[in-house]
Amino acid sequence: GKKAFDEMKEQQAEIWATDCPLAALQFQQHAGVKPMHPMSILARAYRPDGFPKPLAPKEQS
Repeated sequence: GKKAFDEMKEQQAEIWATDCPLAALQFQQHAGVKPMHPMSILARAYRPDGFPKPLAPKEQS
C-alpha cells in the first residue's frame, strides 16, 4: 500500500477519484487525500463554471 500511495502522490493530481467507499477510506487514511466519486466529477464538469480553479479539500467528496 504505502509504495502505491507514494507513487500516486508523486503524480500531483488535483483530483483523486474512486467509486469504492473502502478505497476512499484508504486514500484518506494513508495518503491524506479525500477522493471524489466519479459521478460527482462528471456532475461538476457539466456545470457552467465546471472546475475553474483547484478544489478546496472540503469540496472533494
